[in-house]
Amino acid sequence: MNAPAHLCALSLDRLLLSSMSTDEERQAREHLEFCEACRAALEELRADQQRFAARVFARTLPPLEARACRRGRLELLAARLGNPRLLVPVGLAVALLLVVARPAPEPDLRIKGGPTLKVFARRQGAVFQVRPDTRLAAGDRIRFVIEPERPGYLLVASVDGAGTVSVYFPPEGGQSAPVGAGRSELPGSIELDDAPGPERLFAYFSEQPLPAAEVARALAAAPGAVVSGVKPLELSFAKEQP
Repeated sequence: MNAPAHLCALSLDRLLLSSMSTDEERQAREHLEFCEACRAALEELRADQQRFAARVFARTLPPLEARACRRGRLELLAARLGNPRLLVPVGLAVALLLVVARPAPEPDLRIKGGPTLKVFARRQGAVFQVRPDTRLAAGDRIRFVIEPERPGYLLVASVDGAGTVSVYFPPEGGQSAPVGAGRSELPGSIELDDAPGPERLFAYFSEQPLPAAEVARALAAAPGAVVSGVKPLELSFAKEQP
C-alpha cells in the first residue's frame, strides 16, 4: 500500500525551533497544509514542549543555576538555556538531571517491540489524536496512522457498545490487507454512527493474512480475542450520545 510521506519527528522539532532553511520550512509548511496527521503531530509536540516548560523547566532551572553558580558557570548556563538551538549538556550531573526530570512522552498504541497504531479524529475541521480519555460523537471521522517495523498484514475492527462488530480496514475484501514497513496513513476515513458507546478498536498485525469473518466471530464472542496466535492492539473511547 502506497501512502504519502510524513514529516519525521526531527523535522517537526526543527520546525518548532525555527532551525530549518527557508526552502525546508516552505516545503514542510506546504506538506502540513494537506496532511492532517502531521498537523496533529505538530500540535501534540508543541503541547509537550509547553507542558515541559510549565511543569518541569520551572522546577529544574533554579537548582541548575545554583549548581552552575557554585562552579562559576552561571553566565555560560544562562546563555545556553536562553537559546534552545544552542542547548548542550553542562556537565554530566546537569545532563542527568534534565533527562530524569523530563516527563515521559505519552505512549503510542503499541505492543512492546512491535508495530504502532495512532488514531486521529476530525470534527468540524479540527483534527486531534484519539486517546483512551477522548470522547467522540456521531459524525466524527477517524483515520489511522500505522508504523510497522516490518511488512505484514493488517486488519482493523471495532466492537461498539451494543456488541456489533465492524471491520474498518480493509474496507473491502475477506482478509487482512498487506502493509509495508515504516510510517504510513491508511487510505480513507470512517464516519462514526450513533451506536451507543463506548467503542473498542482492535488492530491485528500479522505475518499471514487473517480471514475477516474469523476475526469478526472471535471479537463477537470475546472482544480482544487472540486470533491464530495474533494479539491485537486495542484502543477504547467513549461516545457522546446525540
